[in-house]
Amino acid sequence: AVLPWTYSRPSAVSLLAHLPPRPVTDYFVAVYFSTVHWFMIVVHEGHFLHHYRSMMDLYARDPRLLSNTDEDFTFALLILTVTVLGGRYTSVHSARAKQCKQIHIDFCRTSSLCGTGSMDTGEFDIVKTTSQIFSVVRSSHTDTLACGTIAAVQLLLLLGSLYLYHGESNLAWANSGCTIRAAQALGLHKEKSELRWNSPYYQLMEPTEKEQLRRRLFWAVHTSDRFLAMCYGLPLLISDDDCAADVPCEDKIYPPLGCSSFLMLEDDLDEHSLTNPFSGTSTPVTLLTYQTYKMHIYIILGDIISSLYRPSSTARVQRLERKLQNWYKDIPAILRLSVDMAYPAYNELISSTDDDDDDVILPANDDPLKDSPPTRNRRLRIRKSIYGIQGLLLQLAYDNALILIHRPILALKSEAHASLPREAFTKSVDACWNAALRISKIDKHHIFRQNQQVHPVSYVGVHLFTAGVVLSVFGSSTPLSRRAWEAKQGLSRIIRMQKILRKKVIVSSQSLSILENLAREVVRKEMAAILAQDMDDEEDQVQERGRGELREPWINGNRRVEGSSNMNHMGLAQQDASSRLDAAVGSIGVSSSVLMDFSNDLMFENDFFNESVLDIEKCKRKFPNLLEF
Repeated sequence: AVLPWTYSRPSAVSLLAHLPPRPVTDYFVAVYFSTVHWFMIVVHEGHFLHHYRSMMDLYARDPRLLSNTDEDFTFALLILTVTVLGGRYTSVHSARAKQCKQIHIDFCRTSSLCGTGSMDTGEFDIVKTTSQIFSVVRSSHTDTLACGTIAAVQLLLLLGSLYLYHGESNLAWANSGCTIRAAQALGLHKEKSELRWNSPYYQLMEPTEKEQLRRRLFWAVHTSDRFLAMCYGLPLLISDDDCAADVPCEDKIYPPLGCSSFLMLEDDLDEHSLTNPFSGTSTPVTLLTYQTYKMHIYIILGDIISSLYRPSSTARVQRLERKLQNWYKDIPAILRLSVDMAYPAYNELISSTDDDDDDVILPANDDPLKDSPPTRNRRLRIRKSIYGIQGLLLQLAYDNALILIHRPILALKSEAHASLPREAFTKSVDACWNAALRISKIDKHHIFRQNQQVHPVSYVGVHLFTAGVVLSVFGSSTPLSRRAWEAKQGLSRIIRMQKILRKKVIVSSQSLSILENLAREVVRKEMAAILAQDMDDEEDQVQERGRGELREPWINGNRRVEGSSNMNHMGLAQQDASSRLDAAVGSIGVSSSVLMDFSNDLMFENDFFNESVLDIEKCKRKFPNLLEF
């Protein structure tokens, strides 16, 4: 039967009509490639730019010449999505915002002089413009799903990152499922699948370029699935058993030699080289080498996440940790942070201030001057900055993976600890502690400031939150210990960083309130422990005087651990102070006795950790605001 209503989707022409003037759109695209593209590659730079320029030129010449096929419709939406991302990271950077507004003023003046427009040089509102474009993209989501095109998967991936990082958590998870199904429907997960390269814009691509684009797009979907499952504590949607796509290589991802590229000049490939541990071949280190290491750590994370909520043997934990450590050892020096958060590859300050440079590479301007020392030095500085940010991101991914690997061991119930080797549990506790503490120190690195101007800033905010919750547990488990003092210092640093980042992204703003509440409860537990210990000392002295002798009470970890009515009193004193902390942190898989005291006869006992168990997922469920990212 025919449906009693009809529906027609917007045309590609009507979508492009929402874009700002062409020079402004070009600048937003340039910002996208300088701040987002190297972090999550979903397009082939050369193909996208050719397709973009061809469509925009045709639209400017005569909109009626622009067809409205599925490929044209979804690619027009992809242009809008790229524009939104570019506009987003223009608005948060003062030099970029200033440059963008100047471009708009120049366009208005030129249009007025040429008689093609009015002399409207008023203030250009970047945020308002990009918000309006974003609403158009969102409203076309269902129409996008109806189109089985490469561009549909590409824009769904970018849209998912916008949802996740900018306050639409429910949409991010639902969009992930749509993206995966759209990719599978195209056969991206199969190595020999036949794709529809019907659009004339694809005809200029070489077969190897098409192959690498297909592989890279699928693995971008795969990586997104792993990251979202980790963030939400939900099952993976892609099974590795169903993946037959080969891992992409780093060649054939740049435009052909002689063509413009946002990220590198033609001879940039000669600067660094390494033996690729995954392929065994000697390959140059480029700004996209990061993608190879990112992809492989998320393959490892898939193994970790699949057993995150199930008891795991020490052998499995050790196997996963060895695999992770081998991955970490293979990271080239240019993408590695040292233990003290320094960046050994480049010791000099490689960043500019917000007010003196927009840190955007414009090939049209730079390529003719590529032999000019100022141009080369500027591009080198920008590339060094991106290398540093990539090193920071890989370090965060490694530390977060360490916490996840050891979670199953910490999730064991108290009765299961008896069969657990002391060394295994101690190692798991120390691994989580050291990883969280390293994350809390990233503000020591100047790259942390530069990361605030690019797309991964939200990624950093997510991992800071995880480390903050971990440290709050250590801080409240034994409130008067040396480790608790260090945990409070680390938690303080993380809160300061989130206060800085909240001006850029909503993720940090939402997690900040939770971390502040956790900090208050940590301090309350510390106060309760201090006051309760004083009361214990007074009662001990009364009892000892009654017996006519005075013995030194056995103290462990700066607190009394022997069972007595005094401990009951102490527990009551802390009950109210710890209630909100317990509700927030639940269990990270860390059981009630996570930070076990292995001293003498008190092995596998720690009453205070019973009140401070750490579970990011329970924290999210009990604090609805957290789900907003």
